[in-house]
Amino acid sequence: MSCFRLKGTIKIISKRIAIIAIVLFGATVHATAQCGLPGTPPCGGKTRKPAFRPPAPPPPRVHLPSRPKSAGSQSSQVQESAGSVARVRSKPAARLSAAGIVQVERGELDAAIALFTQAIEADPDFVEAYWYRGDARKQRSDYDGAIDDFKKVVEIDPNYGNAYASLGFAYTNIGELDAAAAAYSKALEVGSDSTVLDLQNRGNVYRGIGNPSKAVDDYSREIQLGPQNYKAYALRGLAYADLKDFQKALADYDKALELNPNYLDAKKARDETLAAQADYTAKVSKYSAQISSAPDDAIAYFDRGNVYRENLEYDRAISDYTEAITRSPQNPYAFLNRGIAYSAKRDYTSALADYAKAIEQNPQAPDPYYRRGAVYFDQGNLDLAISDFSTAIQLSQRYADAYYKRGMAYYQKGQYDAAASDMSKTTELWPKLPIGYRQLAVIHDAMGQKDQAALDRRKAREIYMGNQ
Repeated sequence: MSCFRLKGTIKIISKRIAIIAIVLFGATVHATAQCGLPGTPPCGGKTRKPAFRPPAPPPPRVHLPSRPKSAGSQSSQVQESAGSVARVRSKPAARLSAAGIVQVERGELDAAIALFTQAIEADPDFVEAYWYRGDARKQRSDYDGAIDDFKKVVEIDPNYGNAYASLGFAYTNIGELDAAAAAYSKALEVGSDSTVLDLQNRGNVYRGIGNPSKAVDDYSREIQLGPQNYKAYALRGLAYADLKDFQKALADYDKALELNPNYLDAKKARDETLAAQADYTAKVSKYSAQISSAPDDAIAYFDRGNVYRENLEYDRAISDYTEAITRSPQNPYAFLNRGIAYSAKRDYTSALADYAKAIEQNPQAPDPYYRRGAVYFDQGNLDLAISDFSTAIQLSQRYADAYYKRGMAYYQKGQYDAAASDMSKTTELWPKLPIGYRQLAVIHDAMGQKDQAALDRRKAREIYMGNQ
């Protein structure tokens, strides 16, 4: 046999071996095609660092790169479920998935999604096909579709931590922040490829839902894992600022700027915090001077109490409201505001007593009824809560908060028609807030009206995206 014919034969055999490898070991081809994808190493071998998107309160937007393998999986083969034995995918599914990955690398997301869909049809338990299709949908901002795929991933493999992390990202981008926090928590529980980023993202979500204390905890854990992470210091500074702990906020901004003197977000946040601190100090000084010159000035105590309450200093606020009440016992607003401070401290007994006093002194004011109803709601006294919310609505026909809370109380009692009516009124009064439509979707789901619930969710997401 001539040398030329021998070389040609070798080339043919090599091609056939490659084809056989694709057919028989699709999972391996799947893994080796992962370079150059979002969140995966570029083909040169160097790991791509995840991008950082500065948070904006609330709700924040975060960035999460895609994750190609199941948390806890040490091989490139696909795991069917937690604790199961890895197996090679069916031949057609493996080929289709590998082709889909190639299309993702080329930026042809629609073509990739079609191929992954065909792979799933060929092998309905192909967890990686769901993963990659979800990631492609996420890149197209089809977050609903991505959520469906990532939920299927964790249904097949409950330990797929990266899918929970991507669920958190998708939920965040449609404004479902409670669901996002739960998803990131699950990612941190089972483990993902980026614990640091998951902590940061969950911290951002906690800030978005108004829980800066938990955000501080997450950013602190992030700093422990990476002491040179200047962005984590800046984020924790924002959370401390939310808590009105200006000194700690400024210390964190200073640390961020020490690590990166050119970090403009930290400089801006520091300037804003200094301004807020100066405003707080000026107001407290002003009312303190008035009290010093006129110790019986009930209004000065009341005004300083408001400053303390707005800055979450509830004990100081309660003390000043008490001084105001001592000097002016017929001030229903002092009782109302002291009740609000007690409610914030979860001293419901004292809060209810103050709300009752405010109602006694000014029975035509809707706010004390609403506030007392909110305490009853938190205590689980739904009938009393509904009664107070109803009175607040009678006194103020456009009291959106009262409609929302009464709707929630009706929902918890299983009175879905009444709940839907109140929540619909809420959406009318809050047309630019998604919260009413989100809860309306929950109510319609409970009523078995799945199509209407889907429309409600779509409307909530449209409003949320429009607000960004």
